[in-house]
Amino acid sequence: MIQAIGDSKQVDVGNCENAQTSRLIIKNLPSKITSDRLKQIFIGHGLVTDCQLKFNSSGKFRNFAFIGFRTVDEAQNARQYFNNTYLDSSKIQVEFCRKLEHNQQAKKKIKENVEKAPSNKDCLQLIFENLPRNVKKKTLKNFIAPVKPLKIEVKIDDNESITTAIVKVTKKSDVKVLEKLDGKFFGGQKINVKTCENLMATDDNNPSTISYSKDVTNIKEQTDLISETGRLFVRNIPYVCTLDDVRKAFENFGPLADLKMPLDPSTKKHKGYAMVSFVLPENALKAFAEMDGTVFNGRMLHVVP
Repeated sequence: MIQAIGDSKQVDVGNCENAQTSRLIIKNLPSKITSDRLKQIFIGHGLVTDCQLKFNSSGKFRNFAFIGFRTVDEAQNARQYFNNTYLDSSKIQVEFCRKLEHNQQAKKKIKENVEKAPSNKDCLQLIFENLPRNVKKKTLKNFIAPVKPLKIEVKIDDNESITTAIVKVTKKSDVKVLEKLDGKFFGGQKINVKTCENLMATDDNNPSTISYSKDVTNIKEQTDLISETGRLFVRNIPYVCTLDDVRKAFENFGPLADLKMPLDPSTKKHKGYAMVSFVLPENALKAFAEMDGTVFNGRMLHVVP
């Protein structure tokens, strides 16, 4: 049960006034809160695009969560209503999530979060997205059984807003088995499974490929690659977003040569990522610098060459 403190729910936004985003962090949550319950509590104040409880490596709840809304106004209203109120017997704090500093984030992400591209000839690598924060390799290994992976790498982004795993296998038949896990629930979350064919998707009428920057090790190499291609790969796009939403966001940096958001044939919804190509590479560089790590409709965007 939510209880207000005092007679007013007015919030002194203070220094957050210029840092308002559509994503909130809720601190000091009760230990027994669930993602579904938290979402239901906040859903009355807008369209919730994301709800993630955070756990440590041993699976213990860290008593905070991220909530994403479609608009900044919805997030602001929710913050004003819930900040310094009680959820059960816990006094919660609700704050805006701020954009990560791009230079610091990029240096870490280039080393930790940019997946190496597999070869087109032999695609035996899959990416599992939207995994639970506390996922362990052993648990994931049991989930994908009877497939026996060659290697599993779990990656967590700098803001702890997305957990992915790279699963490498030895047989093409294993790839087909794992592809069927796309859209299944694991640890209470609906996961996405992509093969290199998905990530290097082409349009029959206008072929294009996505570079995952196989050998990128520093920011200069990434920017050099963008300068050559004028192309960006945008991940973690909210499923409520449309092609026009993404187009409007990136057209602010310059005219687009191409924009693709692959659809899932079974759901008719996009897969949560887009390929954005600019007419001028310098506009792509600007978009990369400004959009990577920003909150977009409640989720933290991840932008790579």
